[in-house]
Amino acid sequence: MWADTDYGEAESRDNHEVPTFDDLAINDELSDVERVTTYATSHIELQRYVHIKMLGETAQQAGYETAKEKFFPILATVAQDNEYLVRQQLALELEQLCRLCHDQNSDEAYNTMLKELIPMLDQLLHDQMIEVRTSAAEVLVAVSHFVRDDDIMEHILSIMLNMAHDQEYDEIRMTAASLLNDLAERFGVELCHQFVIPEVISLSEDPVFRVRKAVALNIDKVFKMAGQGDSTQDAVEERVLPAFIRLTTDPIWGVRKACAESFASISKEVDVSIRINHLMRIQDMLSNDASKWVRASMLQKLGRFIATLPAEHVTDEILSRYIGMVKPDTRKDDQNAKGHQEIPQGSQGAFNPHTQIHTNDYHCAFTLPAVVQTLGPKRWERLFPLFKLLVRNEQRAVRRVMSHSLHELGRLLGEEIAERDLCSPFHLFLGDLDDVKMGVVKNMAAFLGVLSPSTREKYLNVIKETCDTSTYSNWRFRLLIANQLKDFTRLFSSCSTFNVIAPLCFDLINDEVHVVGDSACGAMGALLKRLGETEKMRQEQICCQIVEFQKGESYFVRQQYIKICNALLDSADVDVNIFVDKFLEPLLELAKDEVSNVRLLLAKSLKGHFDKLPLEQLRTTLEELRVDRVADIVNIITSAEGQSS
Repeated sequence: MWADTDYGEAESRDNHEVPTFDDLAINDELSDVERVTTYATSHIELQRYVHIKMLGETAQQAGYETAKEKFFPILATVAQDNEYLVRQQLALELEQLCRLCHDQNSDEAYNTMLKELIPMLDQLLHDQMIEVRTSAAEVLVAVSHFVRDDDIMEHILSIMLNMAHDQEYDEIRMTAASLLNDLAERFGVELCHQFVIPEVISLSEDPVFRVRKAVALNIDKVFKMAGQGDSTQDAVEERVLPAFIRLTTDPIWGVRKACAESFASISKEVDVSIRINHLMRIQDMLSNDASKWVRASMLQKLGRFIATLPAEHVTDEILSRYIGMVKPDTRKDDQNAKGHQEIPQGSQGAFNPHTQIHTNDYHCAFTLPAVVQTLGPKRWERLFPLFKLLVRNEQRAVRRVMSHSLHELGRLLGEEIAERDLCSPFHLFLGDLDDVKMGVVKNMAAFLGVLSPSTREKYLNVIKETCDTSTYSNWRFRLLIANQLKDFTRLFSSCSTFNVIAPLCFDLINDEVHVVGDSACGAMGALLKRLGETEKMRQEQICCQIVEFQKGESYFVRQQYIKICNALLDSADVDVNIFVDKFLEPLLELAKDEVSNVRLLLAKSLKGHFDKLPLEQLRTTLEELRVDRVADIVNIITSAEGQSS
């Protein structure tokens, strides 16, 4: 098939001519529909690619009838294009074309999708280029949801079955193995038991190891569907599981490695009894495989596998194997290592134990919270030495993962352990490189929320110092703090909130980086609510400080007042009556502001909150803005009044 359908790519390269400027020129007078139909079959590859990329969006805008008349007739030609990038893009555009047909809710459009568009996807699934096949497979999975259940076997499953029986090209059977798994849930229990499972089992016994490897990598959803319906245990234990076990003992180590890579996903989909009675034994076998690549892959998935087990079934042997992934005494390359080393397909050079150790460190750090969630605080003492190694790991990527997950560990372990074991790493990460520090700063409120109220109070200076020590170029740290101001108002005492968090809010509102100030404005509602619960006088002081923004000499400060008012109106923490009493009159006075940008922002604010404000108090302001010299302001007010009438 591929030998006969070479698309002329070699000939095209031999006769390739550089297009001139006139060749690349586009007729600007053409509509989008005319451009697509004219240039989608151009003799210049770039023009064909660009205009095929417009196909789906233009069809959606033009409508089904236009697409059927103008676009559908050229699809067969495009599907045979010499350039594989054009064919790949066509595969991607077919999703929007199928969606267009589906959205018509007519039998005629639906049948067009079944008889013209899906067969074209089938053709692209048999393309000689893997990029085209991969894109077509992804689109077919999406398009399957547009197909009615009664038609799914004839028009979707039949494609998979034909591909699975293609004896000429291994790649087609590999694609079939992937699609059968991806679409297993869409096919449903009955079709899976009747057709999908037998085909997957057959492909798992394929004489070509690459096909068996594809099955090993893509079998988790088949396990899931095998576990549903009548006689679920029989389908798993007597049909799918034996096929997987055969793959785990395959003579080709690449197939066994694929089993290790999909192992955790399979465990997640099967019944707990399967995990305990079968998968634990398979895990032990793969962990002791003759191939270092299989052992390494299984080790990297071990944390994910532990996360699927009941805590009481996580044996000391499995836990020791997981903890042993990170060893402080194994960071030296063995200069004297000799002997033949297996080399994975596509890689160059010998096995590098140093690189493998570093990879294990990262996977261990990434899965540690899931393991802690499974084991609980009772077995934290076993994991704590591993935790300390990861926190001080020489790799920045590992420390970054630990920094971003520290608050989750605190939530899982509880207040006592968090204060004893996690506060020191928290301070350590605050002094680390910026991308490591980012994790604890981003989740600072969540971490402090785990600690006792008295311990939290000690971190008020840490919050303030994080903002004070960040430079202009490091404004992202201030933004991360601004994003958490609402949470900070709930974490500390009323006194601390007033004395530390409130001034910090105002400092960040005035930040020279606008996105920081805009985020801080959103915390004012929560701040007023927190202080109003116990300290009405302090709440009144904050209200006065907010109104001072309205009197600012800089137009930027006056704009910030409008943004604060927007946030207060949008917040569920502030009663509208309080807003009207404290903030509305100063807000409306800005209709006379000499800076048009201030008046423009005011007009947008009033339009967005027309239904919350008393119309009588707005009348004079609306009259002033309706005759403003800036047309945009007039249009906004006119539009707002039209919507409210």
